[in-house]
Amino acid sequence: AFIGWAVAYMDRAMVGPVIPLLRRDLHASHAEIGFFAVTLVYFAYVILQIPTGVWADRFGRRPLSWPAMGIFSICSGLTGTASGLGTFGLWRFLTGFGEGTYFSSVVSLVEDVAPKEKRGIATAGSQSGISFGSGLAPLVLGPLAAWIGFANILTIADVAGAGGPRPRRRRARARGVSGATRRAPGAGRHR
Repeated sequence: AFIGWAVAYMDRAMVGPVIPLLRRDLHASHAEIGFFAVTLVYFAYVILQIPTGVWADRFGRRPLSWPAMGIFSICSGLTGTASGLGTFGLWRFLTGFGEGTYFSSVVSLVEDVAPKEKRGIATAGSQSGISFGSGLAPLVLGPLAAWIGFANILTIADVAGAGGPRPRRRRARARGVSGATRRAPGAGRHR
């Protein structure tokens, strides 16, 4: 979860420092780049959170979180291949789609897999990826983008998210607790 949050927030924080490069390469006005680079991501992010929260409860957090991380990482990386505002906007919207889906599923997943007495530290550890990604992007990736181009930075930064580690499932049986006594009836659907 740490890597997913870090990559998502690197993507968000990196956009600001590279807006001049985006405007130049895409021949866009300030308003256009603001809409396509920022607004579309957040629009998709916001509209997906509640529906994907319902999907996570119905179909499982794990089946949504891993593909969502891949979607936002790959689509963010593909943003660098955009030759015009239309394709740029499409990749940014799909990045927000993946990020909104990731948020809803991974927050619950961390709670599901962490032992009850360690949920606070597990949540803090995963959520610290937000600060890490947000701090790393403008400090390192923004200046590096000015040197090698924003497209190359997006590709490099998002490889970690697409190939990052999968969350591990807590093993109840190893502690001598059967799944039937550990979960309430019907609670196993989200696993």
